[in-house]
Amino acid sequence: MKDVTLLLQKQQLSADPATPASGYSIIYPKTDGEWYVKNSAGVVRNISQDTARQVLANNVAASYTGGTTAQTVFSGTIPANVMGANGTLQMDFILSWTDNANTKTFRLRVNGSTVMQRTQTTGNAFRGSFRLTNRNATNAQINTTTSATMTIAPSGTAATITITNYSFDTTQALTIALEVQLGVSSDTATWETFNVLLVPSN
Repeated sequence: MKDVTLLLQKQQLSADPATPASGYSIIYPKTDGEWYVKNSAGVVRNISQDTARQVLANNVAASYTGGTTAQTVFSGTIPANVMGANGTLQMDFILSWTDNANTKTFRLRVNGSTVMQRTQTTGNAFRGSFRLTNRNATNAQINTTTSATMTIAPSGTAATITITNYSFDTTQALTIALEVQLGVSSDTATWETFNVLLVPSN
C-alpha cells in the first residue's frame, strides 16, 4: 500500500519540498502559516483546510468620533488559498453607537468593495454575521446583497432575500476593512468585536 508512512518536517518552508520516495508522504508547514502534505506522486494538499478555524479577529473596540467622513477603524487580511472551491468565511460582529436620531453607518469591505452596510439611529447595539461562500470556484462567491432585509416568515410562508454575487480571487490574500461614517461628528460608532471563521471545502 502506497503513501502510508508519514515524514514530519517541523521547519517552515518557503516552497514545497522534493517529492518523497515511493510509499511515503511528507507533512510540512510553510511560511504562509499553513500545513501541507505531499505524497510520492508529487500531489500537494493543504491540510489546514480540513478543519474550521479562526483566520482573522479584532476584539479590541474600534471606534471613531469627531468627523463625518468615512473612516477605516480596522483592517486585516485573509491568507491566500485557504478557502478552496467551496469554502465559507463567516464573519461575526458586534456594533455599538450613540443612541440618538442621527445616522451612524457601518460598512464591511472586501478588497475595497462594500459587501455589508448597516445604518443605525436609535438603540445602541447590534450583533450580526455575514457569510461569503465560494461557488465551486475560487473566484466566484454568493451572499445576500448589502441592502437586503430578511424577515423571518410565519410558518408556511416563504421568506425572500436578494442574492449578490462576487468575484474575489481567493487564490490571493483578501483585505478586510471595517468602516464607520457619522452623520453628526459628536457621535461615536464602534465595531466592538469582529471574528472571521473559515469553514473550508470538504
